[in-house]
This record gives sequence, C-alpha cells and structure tokens, in this order.
Amino acid sequence: MSKYLYLFFIAISFLCISDVYYTAAMTDSIDISDKKTVINNIPYEKEIVINDHNFNGKVTLTRMKTYRAFRLELKTMQDSSLSSLMYKYDIYRLEKGDINGDGSIDVLIGIIKPARFDPVVRRRLFILQIDQNTLRPLWLGTKMCRELVDFTVCKVHKLDQIKTIEKESNGLFCIGLYSWSQFGLSLIKYLKSNITLVNAEEELNHV
Repeated sequence: MSKYLYLFFIAISFLCISDVYYTAAMTDSIDISDKKTVINNIPYEKEIVINDHNFNGKVTLTRMKTYRAFRLELKTMQDSSLSSLMYKYDIYRLEKGDINGDGSIDVLIGIIKPARFDPVVRRRLFILQIDQNTLRPLWLGTKMCRELVDFTVCKVHKLDQIKTIEKESNGLFCIGLYSWSQFGLSLIKYLKSNITLVNAEEELNHV
C-alpha cells in the first residue's frame, strides 16, 4: 500500500477525533462499579485491568460529576493517572482485547453519537491503543455492515475477534463476527440471522 493511501487513512482518523477531548491527569475520585451493560440501560461505569508486555495498569470509565460527559482514564495499578479522554456522548460498552494482533491489549469503547459522514445518532465502536502510556485512536468506526446494537470480544482459534449484535432491515437481529484487516475491521461472517433481541443477547454473552 502506498504511503499516500496510508496518510489518507490517518487523516480520516484524526477528523473523527473532533468529538473527543484529550485531558491531562485529573485527581477527583469517582466510585467504579463493574456492572454489565444491558441494551436498554445506557450509562454504566467500569474498570478493566491490562497486563501485557506493553502496559501494566488499568482503564476506568466514569461519568463526570460536573457536566454530561464520560471520562476514560489510563492509570497505574496504584491509581496514578497517566492520560485520559473525555467523551460528550453516552457510553454503552467497555471491553479489551488484542484486536490487531500485535501482542498488546487494545481498549474497545461503545459510544452513541452522530458521525461526520453519518449525522444520525447511532451506536458506534471505537478501538483505542495504548502507546507510551497514552490512549490513542486505532480505529474510529462509523458503521458496521448493519446497524450496531452491541458487541463483545471473543476468542476464535486463540485470536481476539469482535462479536456483534446488528439490526436487520426486517426488525430482527443477527450476530456478526469481525476480525482486524490492515487498517480496520472486516466482517468474517454472520453466525446467526433473523433472531430476536433476546436470542441475540444470549448468543452475544455465550463467548
């Protein structure tokens, strides 16, 4: 792939960051709960631990006290803040996995927002990487193949892949399986189709 095409992908990624605020370390504390999100119960707070050759610490997702936003924070195991991002939209999911297969754990965040080229408020999937103790964008997806409802990370042949619930045009739901392909996610196949939301949630949680 030419360097010009690579620079094009980088430029698109940075255009999508306009709705994310980078902040310095903050010191106010917020209690963390590790409760699972459900489809119709949006905000939640969560903490995930990461321990690999690249980083040893944790990522916390908290709702800001002062205004309507969420803070995603990278911390040491001793709770010292290293870097953080603030999102002005609702968050519905926080997961982790080595999505691009480079041996380092990535952070996956589900966010509900419009996009630059898709003004409808929808559920999106962002993937962040940890680079030099800083959270940086790896992939800021605007759409999956169909309308995204929820996602999780699962192991397939020892590789981390993404399993999704997506809404079909007939109002039913399907289960998609995605893997990393060069500069983004690529659909492998649909595992189930034309199923109810209840069945889709059961399938998603069966990892």
